Amino acid sequence: MIENQALYDALCDNRRLPQPLATATIVAIDGPSYRGLGTQIAVRRDAPVYGTISAGCLENDVRENALRCFGDGRSRRVVYDASNEDELVWGMGTGCGGRIEILIEPLAEAHQQALLSWMTAVGNGDGDGVLLQRVDADAAPAHWLLNAAGLHGCAVADALQPSATCVAEVQALFADWCADPQRRRARIFADDQASWLARPLFTAPAVLLIGAGSDVPPLVTLFDALGWRVVVVDHREAFLDPVRFPAKTELRCEPAADFAARPPAQQRFLAAVVKNHHFERDNQWLAALVASDIPYIGVLGPRARFERLAAALTEAGQTLTPEQLARIHAPTGLDLGGETPAEVALSTVAEIQQIRYQRNGRPLREKQGSIHQREQL
Repeated sequence: MIENQALYDALCDNRRLPQPLATATIVAIDGPSYRGLGTQIAVRRDAPVYGTISAGCLENDVRENALRCFGDGRSRRVVYDASNEDELVWGMGTGCGGRIEILIEPLAEAHQQALLSWMTAVGNGDGDGVLLQRVDADAAPAHWLLNAAGLHGCAVADALQPSATCVAEVQALFADWCADPQRRRARIFADDQASWLARPLFTAPAVLLIGAGSDVPPLVTLFDALGWRVVVVDHREAFLDPVRFPAKTELRCEPAADFAARPPAQQRFLAAVVKNHHFERDNQWLAALVASDIPYIGVLGPRARFERLAAALTEAGQTLTPEQLARIHAPTGLDLGGETPAEVALSTVAEIQQIRYQRNGRPLREKQGSIHQREQL
C-alpha cells in the first residue's frame, strides 16, 4: 500500500477499463482548510470520485469541472472561497473560513502509465520518492519522480523539466522527509520557468498484529480504513481464514523465532500489537519484538500480566532496557472507555495515531491555534 491509495486505485481501475481520467489537486490555501496542500483526488468519467478533498461539499463540483476538462482537454484552476462566513458560500453554506485553489488536470495515457508504475514500485517497497507536478495556470501537464536513483520523467517528449536548482532543493526536502516522517507535507517550489508542487510518495505505514482471535478483525478493519498495510500472524492456520479479514490483509503462520531471524528490512513496522492471549507465546513474541526497531509495541491485557511477562524475560536472561520499556505500551491503548473488541480496537488505534503524529491526545477544543500542522510557505 501507498499513502495516496485513492489515486492508485483510480489508475488501476482505468487500466482495466480505460476512460478519461483527471486529478484534482489542492495547489494553494489561504486560511483554514479541511485537507492540506497537495491533497489529490481522481475523477474517472463514468465512476464515483476517488478520495476526498473536503468534507463532502466540493467533490461534486470538482467532478463537474473535470467533465468539462474531458470535453476540451484543458486543465482548469478552480477557486473555492469560504472566507465570508455570512454568506452561503458556493450555495453549500460550509462556513469553513478558508480559500483553496484546485488544479484539475486531465491525464494523458503516458502520464497515467508513469504514475501507476511509480506508485506500484513504492507500494512494493521498491524506493520512496517525491512526485513533482507543474501547477502553473494553463500550462501543459508535466510530472516527474525524484527518488534515490535520480529524476525520472513521464516519457512525454515536450514535458518541461525542473531546473537544476529546483531539483537540488527537492532533493534536500526528500532527505528531510526520509529522516523525519512528521515533515512529509507537500511544498511548492518555483524556478525561472515554472512552479512545481512536490508531494511525498512513500509506502504506507505497516502494523504487525500477533494473534488472529475474535478480537483482531475489528483492529484490522480500522487500520485497513486508514490505508495501512496490515500483517496478521498466528500459529493456528484455521484462524488465518481470509474471509475474516479485509482483502488486502497479509496472513502469516509464523513463530516468533522465524520473525526474529528475518533481516531488518523485513521487520519494518511502525507498530506491533501482541494479542495471542497465550502467556508463553506472548513472551516469545515480546522477546522478538523488543530486539527489533519497531517504535510501538502494544501488549494487550492488564499491567500485572505484562509485569509477569517482563519477569519471565528477566529469568531467561533478557532484562528489558529502559529504551525497550519506553517502546512498550502495556496495557495498549488510550483510556477511552468501553469493553467490546471494537471499542478496544479503537483505543489501540487511537494511541498509535497519537504517537505517530506526536500529539497529546487531548480534546481539540482545548487546542490553541490551528487544528492541523500546515507547512509554512
